[in-house]
Amino acid sequence: MQLGRLGIAEMPATASGAGDAYALVRRAITYLTAPHERQPSAVDLAAHLEVGTAELQQVLARWCGLSPAAFAQALTAEHIRDLLAASDGVLGGKAAGGRHRIHAFDVRIAGTVSDDARRRGSGLDIAYGVHPCPFGQAFITMSEGGVCGLAFVDEDEGESRRAALEDMMGRWPNAHFREVPAETGVMAARVFGPSPSSDGDAVPLSLIGTSFDLKVWQTLLRIPIGALVSYTDIARHIGQPSASRAVGTANGRNPISFIVPCHRALRGDGTLGGYYWGLTRKRALIAWEAGRLRAQ
Repeated sequence: MQLGRLGIAEMPATASGAGDAYALVRRAITYLTAPHERQPSAVDLAAHLEVGTAELQQVLARWCGLSPAAFAQALTAEHIRDLLAASDGVLGGKAAGGRHRIHAFDVRIAGTVSDDARRRGSGLDIAYGVHPCPFGQAFITMSEGGVCGLAFVDEDEGESRRAALEDMMGRWPNAHFREVPAETGVMAARVFGPSPSSDGDAVPLSLIGTSFDLKVWQTLLRIPIGALVSYTDIARHIGQPSASRAVGTANGRNPISFIVPCHRALRGDGTLGGYYWGLTRKRALIAWEAGRLRAQ
């Protein structure tokens, strides 16, 4: 299938206050996670970003609900190790919609397809669109069953819409893709709206992957917001304790970023491991969720 037939070159750019905020947040994370002789203060951070301290406080308050100091703390290795150390029993808790919520909105698995290199998306009709979100822009794909893909787009960082589409088409080369932002926009609003709520229907997911992938992704949907677990934790949970490396690989193949929270899984030593959309965005997701958890 040729990209030109899909009108990918004409995909509209999407301006967003959230996207503008993320550009500043991304620079802040890069600065705060670089080596320093002493922990940078809010004044240091604002000076580096060339904004006033009041403006910095306002941006972070709107973006994640944290002060500059709390935001910086949420990025520290110590904070991440503490979350991992508190992970005992996390995967035994209730799934989405229960007492331990995984998002501000509810999630349900509408269907699974065990695509062990046989179907590769054959017979699937997939709609896609690009929409603003707190982490740049979200490239969302939906099949009849529900959301089957969510990627991040940040043109400034070389993450183009074209590349996002090529990635999804590479996962399911036999599927038919069509650009329908009116359909995917409704889902984007439910997932990334200013006040996500469980009052409406749950966000349906269509999980398409190998049998092992599906086990890992379904386990990720048990990790509550603000928690972190290790790949080994997941391997034990699915009954394959020696498969932590394979779990890490399956975690990296998750096509539905954010909703299926692969960013909440990391190495057992507390280091972040990999993330398809970059470690800066993984840190952003962790810090953003720290603010959401505090607001609950």
